[in-house]
Amino acid sequence: MEQINTLAAIKDNFCTQFQTFKASQRQLQSKIYARQWQIDKLKMQMEKLHGPRWTVDLLQPVVNEIKKRLPGWDYDDDQLIPLGLACRVSVFFNKKKNTRSSQLSTKKSIHIIFIPGELKNAELLYETGEQVARFDPGTIGEINGFNRVTKPLESIKEAVTFLKKQIKAQK
Repeated sequence: MEQINTLAAIKDNFCTQFQTFKASQRQLQSKIYARQWQIDKLKMQMEKLHGPRWTVDLLQPVVNEIKKRLPGWDYDDDQLIPLGLACRVSVFFNKKKNTRSSQLSTKKSIHIIFIPGELKNAELLYETGEQVARFDPGTIGEINGFNRVTKPLESIKEAVTFLKKQIKAQK
């Protein structure tokens, strides 16, 4: 009879442990479901979150300021499209149309090429017109313009000066 009581005690002890385990498991699973709901809600908020676009919120205002300082020159503001591996954006300024004729002036266009730098610091690079030989001809680096020297744009005046040099070279 003592063996039956011992077995019954062992079984009762196990059942108590098992019920405690199951209660703890249900409690933790309930917390997991609650956190999962919060995570899913945060993920939906994350999907709706959109950061600033460098072409719209950084480059466009810079180019608009450049335009103000280049009287007689205009650019197509719908064409700020990044191209290639370096995401180059070429901005071409053309002489404004003469009021006497509907043709563009015979003077050519001027241009500046922008590349995003460290965007967390709002860094904007521009190509200086110089070349270096970092990549061999025909390589992806050379084809994508990585031999072109870039420099961080420090001021609007710097970009305007760069463009005005092209105007003087056309004369």
